[in-house]
Amino acid sequence: MPSGLSEADLDRFEIYQYKDDGTVSGLDTTRVEGCVTAETGSNSIFAVAAPISIYDQSGPEVYFSASRVFVQDETVYVSSTSQLSLTSVDLSSNTDVLAGVASTYYLLGAEPTAECLSTAYNPAAAPGTCENPLYTGAFNVPEGVRSLYRWAVDEIGNVGPVVNMALHSDGTTPAATLAINGAPITAGATVYATTADTITLTAEDIMSNGLASGWATTYFLVDVSTDNCGFMDWFGGVNDTGTCENPYYSGPFTLSPGEHFISIRAQDNVGNQEATKTAYFVVSEPVQTYLPITPSSGPIGVPFTIEGAGFGTYSAGTTVVLLGGTTAPLTLWTDTKIQGTIPGALAAGQHPVVVKRGTEVLTEVSPFTITQPALYSLTPSSGAIGLPFTITGESFGNYVAGFTRVLLGGATMPLTLWTDTKIQGTIPGTLPVGDYELVVERALNGGVVRTSTTTFSLRNMEAYWLAPSSGPIGMPFTITGVGFGNYSSVYTHVLIGDATAPLTLWTDTKIQGTVPGSLASGQYPVLVERRTSDGGAMQTSPMTFEVVTVDVASMTPVAGPIGMPFTIYGGNFGNYVANYTRVLIGGTTCPLTLWTADKIQGTIPGALGPGEYPVIVERELNGGIVQSSALAFTVSTPTAYNISPASGPIGVPFTINGESFGNYSAAYTGVLINGATVPLTLWTDTKIQGTIPGNLAPGQYPVMVGRMTADGGMVGSNPLTFEVVGVNVASMTPVSGPIAMPFTIYGTGFGNYSAGYTKVLIGGTTCPLTLWTDTKLQGTVPGSLAAGDYQVLVERSLNGGQVQSLPLAFGVTAPVAYTLAPSSGPIGLPFTIMGSNFGNYVANYTKVLIGGAAAPLTLWTDTKLQGTIPGSLADGDHEVVVERALNGGVVRTSTFTFTVGTPYMDTVSPSTASIIAPFTITGYNFGNYVANYTKVLINGTTAPLTLWTDTKIQGKLPFLLAGTYPVQVQRYLNGGLAESATAYINVEEPVISSMTPTSGAVGTVFNLYGTGFGPYDATIAKVFLGGTQCALSLWTDTRITGTVPSGLTYGTHTVVAMRGQAVSNGLEFYIPGTYSPSMMRPGLSPSALEFKLGEVYVYPDPAKGGKVPTFHIEVGTADSVKIKVFTVAGQLAHEQTLMGSPQAVGSVYAYEYAWTGRIASGVYYFTVEAERAGKKLKAKGKFAVVR
Repeated sequence: MPSGLSEADLDRFEIYQYKDDGTVSGLDTTRVEGCVTAETGSNSIFAVAAPISIYDQSGPEVYFSASRVFVQDETVYVSSTSQLSLTSVDLSSNTDVLAGVASTYYLLGAEPTAECLSTAYNPAAAPGTCENPLYTGAFNVPEGVRSLYRWAVDEIGNVGPVVNMALHSDGTTPAATLAINGAPITAGATVYATTADTITLTAEDIMSNGLASGWATTYFLVDVSTDNCGFMDWFGGVNDTGTCENPYYSGPFTLSPGEHFISIRAQDNVGNQEATKTAYFVVSEPVQTYLPITPSSGPIGVPFTIEGAGFGTYSAGTTVVLLGGTTAPLTLWTDTKIQGTIPGALAAGQHPVVVKRGTEVLTEVSPFTITQPALYSLTPSSGAIGLPFTITGESFGNYVAGFTRVLLGGATMPLTLWTDTKIQGTIPGTLPVGDYELVVERALNGGVVRTSTTTFSLRNMEAYWLAPSSGPIGMPFTITGVGFGNYSSVYTHVLIGDATAPLTLWTDTKIQGTVPGSLASGQYPVLVERRTSDGGAMQTSPMTFEVVTVDVASMTPVAGPIGMPFTIYGGNFGNYVANYTRVLIGGTTCPLTLWTADKIQGTIPGALGPGEYPVIVERELNGGIVQSSALAFTVSTPTAYNISPASGPIGVPFTINGESFGNYSAAYTGVLINGATVPLTLWTDTKIQGTIPGNLAPGQYPVMVGRMTADGGMVGSNPLTFEVVGVNVASMTPVSGPIAMPFTIYGTGFGNYSAGYTKVLIGGTTCPLTLWTDTKLQGTVPGSLAAGDYQVLVERSLNGGQVQSLPLAFGVTAPVAYTLAPSSGPIGLPFTIMGSNFGNYVANYTKVLIGGAAAPLTLWTDTKLQGTIPGSLADGDHEVVVERALNGGVVRTSTFTFTVGTPYMDTVSPSTASIIAPFTITGYNFGNYVANYTKVLINGTTAPLTLWTDTKIQGKLPFLLAGTYPVQVQRYLNGGLAESATAYINVEEPVISSMTPTSGAVGTVFNLYGTGFGPYDATIAKVFLGGTQCALSLWTDTRITGTVPSGLTYGTHTVVAMRGQAVSNGLEFYIPGTYSPSMMRPGLSPSALEFKLGEVYVYPDPAKGGKVPTFHIEVGTADSVKIKVFTVAGQLAHEQTLMGSPQAVGSVYAYEYAWTGRIASGVYYFTVEAERAGKKLKAKGKFAVVR
């Protein structure tokens, strides 16, 4: 047994004996001082048994493992791609008896708090969480620093220690970089290198999520694919590294000549490896160094330069430069520089270059490549003589006059530019029209090289169109065509007759110019001509142009003042040319505003006095001059007839009537009053309008109309007279009032209204105005004025001047409220405020505010206001104030207090009422009655009302069946809702308890006794006997007196009392006839009647005007009679079961049933089923109800 057992542990030990028959039985076990003993009757195998918890009293321990773990300075790193495993081992400090591990648990990134461990287990949740801590297999740790708690439980519930560790999970691979001579190489790149270039590898572990496990190893393979390692590992590498056997990088290396590829990959301390990256190399030996030759390529004859040292002095025949073994012509030899030209005998290709002194080679020079000149393009490829051309290509070399040329049909072309890639020149003039081969040629140093040829088409010029085909001298013209080529001032011309035309545009398809001035009227040939410096000439076919004279037809107007606009109509005016095309009136040049071929506009010169003058149109262009025939124009003087009005204040509008005022020109036409310029609004030849200047004091002044011209002319009308008057006020009404109060001022000389410049000032403040005439002004008092007396002035501030009237007086008053009635009540209640100086009403700006809310208003006068209490106010006291907020100011009265109250019900009587009975409600704060907005709601239904006062409401109940219903008084006014507390009223239906008598003839007076009959109302209070309405003589809540109606047959009939749609219970009333039940033979009773089907129907049919449909069923005596009524749609509308004996109806016994209540109009179907002693009789039919 284990040591250290307690007495309680010993008590749990038992000894068992194994019997021969294979069974086991317990022995009487004694436990004394740490010993367990028992006696057996015979020798046998026995066993000592005890609970395993006595032996195993400690929980398992959990060990952590991973495919790759790196520990540095007690920091544990793992890879996020590595599988982590947990292993639990059950241990015991006493014996080797162990319960065994039951479950292992872990939390990743969560703490085993009480709240976490009490979370309901969810196997579908992510492993390692509070919902699913059960370890079921290896797991990964996401990148970052994560806590790992682990523990285990054995089979008997012992919980092992909870161990925590921080795991630094690195999921990011390191990065290796390949470099040549220190320059990084991009993966996939091809690098050209020499055997002298050094190749290196570097690597770093990239920090991610705040951690990195660190770089561990860099692998590389040279000329070996990672796929080949394992079965082809005997080749590749550099210096025994970079192979499958040794892929570890240890230092810089070089490559041998040839093509190579290098694959690299880095690994960190937890085994993360980057993807393999490969670069490609083409390696050669270092190039031998030669002296350079500039240029290193070109055609024969091109100059070259060799720079170096030790060339020595030049010695003819001894010091040479050989290109491909051929001696080059030299132009310079110094100790450091040699210049010459490429020999002409060499073919295209690369040639070695050496510098020699006699037989001694002084130096080797880089090879020189002789190139063949190549022609790529010729622009243009066709055109006229003298046309510029451009050739593009390569290896044209340098230009050497006489030896480098462009040949067209064998003729040398004049050149303007020669570079190695471009040549420009002009087409020769000596060739006739046709197609020619063009070639570029170099003939130098005894050799000749040419480009391939191209074709140039030499074409004649063609003129298609001349526009216009007629016009005066100096007229612009346009010639359209093709092949005109480029313009040259010396060699390209347009000839009209024999005169050269001045030109303004020359393109290959269009020429523009003007007709020479030396030509007289008539028709002339028009030619386009090109010449060349080598004597060539080319002309288009001739076209015709007719030179015409200027023709005038009319002029309008034919009279007017200086500066007056005029229009001249005619033809052949041609184009306008400043200073050379003109209109002369009396020999004086007119200012012009328009010149077209048939219309000219301008103004009459100012230098002309009154009188008649000749008018001539003139063109003086290109050395010639032409004039039209003469027209006539009469210059007149402005004449003023009158001015209206002849008097008024400054700024007042006026009108001057007259003639010859001419046109208006802002800078040159004006009206002067006393020498001052007047603002103008209208100017015609006979009428002028404007306003009187503001700088004039009252008095009479001369008025004159004046015209000036840009050329210094001036003329004035005869003078008129205008009297300037002052502003005069006579009276103002009212003479006092609150802000925004409308006023009227009477007087004279107010003049016209001009916004911003004509004002009424009260206390210096501008009033808003609504009317301004010469004798009457209207407006409102400014809102910024405080109560008090102020001066009133009428002011005109126009045209730089200002005039004011004499002052009037106005008293600004403040509104005053005297009384408010009533001072309390519900929302929507009408009120009246008495006071003074309330002023006029202006919607939205004159208000009564109660509790800050604007009250709806029905009346506003200067002394009385009326409105209703706003609906938004809560119960309680609220301030009442009258406010005017107008013209930028606000004035208010002193305040009152209004108490808003909710409707309150004291009593509802009667407390119990019959159906549709009158009721009375007493209380207060019911307020005034407003149809549709003040209501009594009983069970949510609006009750009809007959009286509404502030303390009493009367009306009738809506139709309600028996029950208890809520009652509320409601006001829904001005956007608010006020409701009383809820009271209740009981409604009872009519009930008949007894009837006297219970039988009698037609006309018999009867009495019904009961409850709930209610007060009498002829429209709703009715009694029906046998379905027929009875005449009534008395109706109280408990008694009804009536008369049996005529028309009823003898027999038993049902009596019901109705109040509206409510129907009482029914009693039976018997009308004696020719026999009675007592007349039946002795011993015969209804129960003894034979059970058979007789007549079954409903009467009256149709049941009109509120009559009750009654079912008549003859089946003898039945145990039960079931009636079902259906609508035409087949829906069950009513059902009833009749029991007992039938009643005597006339001469038969029948069951009768009256269907009472609210029955909708329509056709109904019914079924009847009578049952007696298990036997059934059935009938069916239909009837109608008409309301």
